[in-house]
Amino acid sequence: MTGRGIMALFRSIADEEHVTIMMATHDPTIEEYVDYTYRMADGRVLNER
Repeated sequence: MTGRGIMALFRSIADEEHVTIMMATHDPTIEEYVDYTYRMADGRVLNER
């Protein structure tokens, strides 16, 4: 399974089971699968997108 397939699976699980999935990544392509993104620097949340 590709990274896109895994993200699609996580998205469907979150939608169908009404759960939150939180992950950390440096990959900006993940943003197409999520509802919220938060930027961090030096262990602090900078902003929400």
